[in-house]
Amino acid sequence: MNDYSQNITILRSLVEKVSGHKMQTSNDFIYLCGCIQGRLNVTLGVSTLKRIWGYVDGYDSIRQSTLDILAHFVGYSDYNTFENDYCM
Repeated sequence: MNDYSQNITILRSLVEKVSGHKMQTSNDFIYLCGCIQGRLNVTLGVSTLKRIWGYVDGYDSIRQSTLDILAHFVGYSDYNTFENDYCM
């Protein structure tokens, strides 16, 4: 597993901790969308979150803006700050 993959795994774990839900069912991803919307007033698609968690097959890359939103959700200003402060 490369650093990028490890960092995404760490970020997913933190998102689950902050949301209070393990992402295991479709309803968990719907719940997470609501949490993100409520906290940040930003919408991420359920299918995007499912793809990031590997719940469904999808693209190998994740948009920077999506990573920024998830990092912000767990308390960082953006994904790069998350990587520098938490993952190094």
